[in-house]
Amino acid sequence: MNNLVLIAVLLMMMAFVYQIGLVRSRKVAVTSSGEKVRLHSRPVYHGVLLAIWTVVPAAFIYGLWTFFTARHY
Repeated sequence: MNNLVLIAVLLMMMAFVYQIGLVRSRKVAVTSSGEKVRLHSRPVYHGVLLAIWTVVPAAFIYGLWTFFTARHY
């Protein structure tokens, strides 16, 4: 797989997971009766945390994969 394609897929995954975290944290902030609940962190922080947990492990594995495959040439 081309490196640019893999990086593009990781960026798309990061954007998708960020949106999921943002939307879900906003849903948690509203109770079933419609009252707003104050969260400990802002919804954006929840989205960023999910994006980080998605991209960092994948980038780490990609870096190891690249490092070990480059040593054989």
